[in-house]
Amino acid sequence: MTAMIGMVFEKMQSPEERQWAAFARQNGGVEGVLESDELMKKVIEKQTGGAKEENTTNHKGARSQKSSMTLAEFEKELGKDVESVLVENTKAFDQKFRAMEASLQEVNVTIQRQSDRVIEEVLAGIHAGPHERILDKVLRIACS
Repeated sequence: MTAMIGMVFEKMQSPEERQWAAFARQNGGVEGVLESDELMKKVIEKQTGGAKEENTTNHKGARSQKSSMTLAEFEKELGKDVESVLVENTKAFDQKFRAMEASLQEVNVTIQRQSDRVIEEVLAGIHAGPHERILDKVLRIACS
């Protein structure tokens, strides 16, 4: 059973995860990488894209979000337990989620308003006589 679960997780790995696993295997496994400051610096460099990418800007002129991280900060980040990381990320997620929810609510209101307007026009056309369905081509209004 354990072997099957291992195979499933191995098949589900992203290409980036496979690269990191190969890097760890080449350098003595996860423990070997964690014990070596030089390898940890390489991991930080690979993760942040090096110092060259730190000062780059994207096509909209915004600064790249990748920043250099010291070895101590990286080790502190690795030492955090899952629960504390989830709590920190939940706050940011909730803020983004509320912003997207508000945006979707605005779109929903707009769609509802446009739907109501179209339905009113259709119903007005159904209940009106033929003279009220004639539209003035210049003014785009019904002639009565």
